[in-house]
Amino acid sequence: MDTMEQDGVVSLTDNRALTPEEIGLLAGLITDEPDHYTVLGVNRNASSEEIQAAYCLAVEYFHPLKSREITESDSVMHWKLSSAFLRIEEAFTVLSHRSRRSVYDDTLSARPVPHTRRPALRAQSNEADQRQVGAHKPVAKEMRRVERVPLRIPLRVTFERNWQELTETLDVSPLGVRFHLSRPLEPGSEVRLEMAMSKHLRTHSYDDELYVVSAFIIYEANRESGRQVVAEFI
Repeated sequence: MDTMEQDGVVSLTDNRALTPEEIGLLAGLITDEPDHYTVLGVNRNASSEEIQAAYCLAVEYFHPLKSREITESDSVMHWKLSSAFLRIEEAFTVLSHRSRRSVYDDTLSARPVPHTRRPALRAQSNEADQRQVGAHKPVAKEMRRVERVPLRIPLRVTFERNWQELTETLDVSPLGVRFHLSRPLEPGSEVRLEMAMSKHLRTHSYDDELYVVSAFIIYEANRESGRQVVAEFI
């Protein structure tokens, strides 16, 4: 990400027309970039006006509706731009709000919290569980349990050709996924999911850029952050 850190989106675009290849490359860099400032191509001392200007320029280049001549004939490019625009929106939502930006700046300068004691605490807990349930009963650990990986990646949800929604995952596993959704869905509903899921978590389509899979809605719940849905892959 050195190129973006040095020049940023604004300098790289340089107010000129970009080729589809350049747009696709930048979209991929933006989607993978963890730093909000780098996403918008501004430094950490940028003013509100500079952040707003950088956001407006990024919208011109990366909003899917601004590049219909590319996205209508190239589904992968549409996905890349949609993913990049979600990341741009996320960065702008944080940096354009004074209190959210202040909290974010604090996290950038905060030192990582060590987790060295966590395994010991878990071991003690397991030993206590064994004493409680007895030697002939297994420790509370599901045999079929698959670890969920906290992962926020763009996700397209399609329901019976009735509607589509572009959202993001909260965690994923080879068996299913948890994500935000603005619309209610009944448990048992079948949906089509498209996402750039890591290949080591897939059960098929290892060579495809996008992981496209059908899934059943297991349950949904309303949280403070919005409606959360859990779906199991078919």
